[in-house]
Amino acid sequence: MVKYTEVQFIYFTTKSKQLESVKENRETCWYECRKLQDWLQEQRLSTSFISWVEERMKK
Repeated sequence: MVKYTEVQFIYFTTKSKQLESVKENRETCWYECRKLQDWLQEQRLSTSFISWVEERMKK
């Protein structure tokens, strides 16, 4: 199983909350979403990371 870091978790959840807060502003939301997608690619993270975050948030 792949190990994810606390830093990755915090960054992703923080950015996700930020996206939620700007969802009414299409341009800002698109820009922030793109930045998050780029970060996921740079970190070489897949949907399994997102699933891991979701599971961790449930706890």
